[in-house]
Amino acid sequence: MFETSASTDSAIWAYGFLVKAVQRYIENMIKANFRRSILKRIFIKQKRRVNQQVQNYYIFL
Repeated sequence: MFETSASTDSAIWAYGFLVKAVQRYIENMIKANFRRSILKRIFIKQKRRVNQQVQNYYIFL
């Protein structure tokens, strides 16, 4: 085992902390984009359904 100084240990710890923070940020962005795409898909389906209902309503008038 190598002996490391306290400043080296803290630098390694800070680097690890930074890497973890970046990983969490990327994971959260991916999750948010995934949720947004699902909500967008649901909204588009609902919009199509409403548009179809409106068209059907005008056909029957």
